[in-house]
Amino acid sequence: MRGIAQALVFALLTIACAPLSVSEIKVNKVMPELLADEYVSYDGDHFPYHRWLGDGKVDTIVIGMHGIDGTAQDFANLGEYLQKHRTGVALYAADVRGLGMDPLVERRGDIHSEKEWFRDLATFSQLVAAKYPAAKVVWYGESMGGLIVAHGYDFAKANSWPLPDAVVVAAPVVSLDDKLAGWHYGLLKVGALAMPNIKVSLQTLAGGEPLEVFEGVDHHDQVAQNPWHVERYSLRLLVTLAEMVRGMPQALSEAAAPTLLLQGGKDIFSTREQLRQLVEQANRPSLQWKYYPDSFHLLLYDPAREEIFADLVTFLASLGSP
Repeated sequence: MRGIAQALVFALLTIACAPLSVSEIKVNKVMPELLADEYVSYDGDHFPYHRWLGDGKVDTIVIGMHGIDGTAQDFANLGEYLQKHRTGVALYAADVRGLGMDPLVERRGDIHSEKEWFRDLATFSQLVAAKYPAAKVVWYGESMGGLIVAHGYDFAKANSWPLPDAVVVAAPVVSLDDKLAGWHYGLLKVGALAMPNIKVSLQTLAGGEPLEVFEGVDHHDQVAQNPWHVERYSLRLLVTLAEMVRGMPQALSEAAAPTLLLQGGKDIFSTREQLRQLVEQANRPSLQWKYYPDSFHLLLYDPAREEIFADLVTFLASLGSP
C-alpha cells in the first residue's frame, strides 16, 4: 500500500487538476440497438459482445459481465459447455465500458459513475431479451462483473426497470478489510475527489504483492500479455469499485431474485468464512452458495470449471420453465 501513497503524493505535487473525461461531456440520444456483433447502449456508444447459441428453442438467456482486465470472450468455456449440455440456453456476454475492449480508447481505465455500468447492463439485457420474449433472463457476473450484476439489480429495481429472473455471482468480492487499511482507503478517496482521472496500476494498488488467480501464475504477469490489458486505472474507477465491494453484503442480502454464489477456496479476494457469514446474515432461501476448495479466482478458466458449470446448469434448471 506504500506504493499507493507514493503515487498519490506524486500526483498531488505535479498536477493541479485533471480534464473532464469523455464520459462526462458526451451527450448522445441514439436509440439502443442490438447489432450483429456489437450493441448500441443508452447513450449511443457501441460495445462489442459475443454470443453462444444452443440448438432448438431458447428458454433461458444468460447475460455475462466479465471482470477487470477481462473481456467478453472469457465466457467462451461456459458458452461451449452450455452448447453441449444445456442447448436451450443462449449466452450473451458484453465487453464492459471503461475496460480493455472499450472502442473508445481514451476511456479505457476510467468510468465516470457506476451507474453507467448498470445502465449498460440493463440496456444490453433488454435488447437481448427482446429477441427471446418467452425466455427467462439470468445475469451472470464474475469478479468485478459480479459487483455490476449485484448492484445493477438494486439499481434496476429502484428505477422500475425489467429485472432478471435470477442472478449468478462468481468469485464474489465482499470485503476489502484485509486488503485495504482505512487510511489507505481514505487517501484513495481524497485523491479521487481531487484528481479523478489520475491513474495507477493494479500492481501499485496491491503494493507490489503477487496476485495468484491461477495456481502458480501471477495475475500481473499473465494479464500483461493480453492485447486488452489496461495498464492503469483512474482513482475514480478504483474508488467506485471499492465502494461497490463495501456494499456487496447489503446488495446480496436485499436482492429478491434467486441468487447463486460461486466461490473458489483459494480465491485471494474472499474467504470461506466471509461468504459463510454473508449467507447466514442474508437468511434467504433463494440465496445458494457453491464452494470449490481447490479452485482459484477466475472460475471461468478454472481446472474444475466443468463441475462449476454443471452446478450452474442445475441452478438454471431449478428456475423452471418460462
